Amino acid sequence: KDISLADGDLFALDVQSTNGTPHIIVSFHGDTNGLLTMPVVAATHSATQAYWPNHIVILCLDANVYDGADGRSLDGKKPFVEFLREVQAMGFTTCWGDNPDINRIRTTCSARTSLQPQLNKAVRMLDRHRKSDMNPKDIILYYRHQLMIVPEKDFGGAKQPNPLKDNTGKLRYKEETVFPMLDFPSDHGILAAALQSTH
Repeated sequence: KDISLADGDLFALDVQSTNGTPHIIVSFHGDTNGLLTMPVVAATHSATQAYWPNHIVILCLDANVYDGADGRSLDGKKPFVEFLREVQAMGFTTCWGDNPDINRIRTTCSARTSLQPQLNKAVRMLDRHRKSDMNPKDIILYYRHQLMIVPEKDFGGAKQPNPLKDNTGKLRYKEETVFPMLDFPSDHGILAAALQSTH
């Protein structure tokens, strides 16, 4: 089935690691409601199984999926739990594992102010945490039989979390901090993960 994407929303690389292992690395920027994310993941899954069955597959997604666990209406947005169930059925796992704690994996916290257009979407300072867009929108996927997270104990001296979220530019993530900010101008946090082969 055809998927209509904007220029620059999907980028795929066929690369080799230093030991010669072939990889397909996909970067995808999802639509606002996250409804194109699963069709793109499914198409990537089908294509890699058919044409690159010996490649290690890594998907880096701005999936734009939504929590919904606190009773907020999702209004036609892709629920994270549904997304998780669907990717697991294809053999993928996330950098957060198969059953992540939604409170640990949010990568956005943005709230529109009254100084911006569309005042109907403005959030009062008092409500900035409760009504902000705090969702697990950014996710790294890979096949569970190919890769796994490098254990933090294997990192050596100055250890950092793995996976790592950052909304400060200093390898730290401040939960419930509204951004973008002057010193961190993105509306999504940075997500990074060190992976290793399961073999």
